[in-house]
Amino acid sequence: MPNSNQSTNPEAGSTSWPRHFRVSSQKRWLNKGQVEHGNKWVYTGGTTENLKYKQGVGILVDSHGSLYEGYFEYDRRAFLGRQTDPSGEVYEGEWRGNKKHGFGVFEYTNNDKYVGCFAENFKHGIGTYIWANGDRLVANWRFDKADGKAKMLYSTGTTQTRLYDNGNLNLHF
Repeated sequence: MPNSNQSTNPEAGSTSWPRHFRVSSQKRWLNKGQVEHGNKWVYTGGTTENLKYKQGVGILVDSHGSLYEGYFEYDRRAFLGRQTDPSGEVYEGEWRGNKKHGFGVFEYTNNDKYVGCFAENFKHGIGTYIWANGDRLVANWRFDKADGKAKMLYSTGTTQTRLYDNGNLNLHF
């Protein structure tokens, strides 16, 4: 007899499946496959039963050479993933609806880096921009621009408090 955390196998009969592993007969999306869409992209990974949607963990290579490795939800990048562009730029972090959304790290080709919050593909929220030389700007970001009070931390050890207005430096204090 199953304990309170177990139920019978969703397919039939067994009592060894914990509740959180039950599979609804209407939501089977643990199929694996490779799907190509003409010359636009190639995807290998989880799909819905009818191969209509990318679902679960997979790898997507598009016609521009971008590589995405991570989770998909109904054909869109979601949850956690890593995208590497042909230019060498890399984003690793949270996704929602095919967009960078949540916490992530974006590495630029010049070795600069941004570590912080994203919303709808923009740096948005608290984050730190780190230059290749080690200088850092800790700021609140709005639509890719520093906004409000920020702290500049130079690699030499000196610090500076700054005030930004929509990306424009207004004041050092």
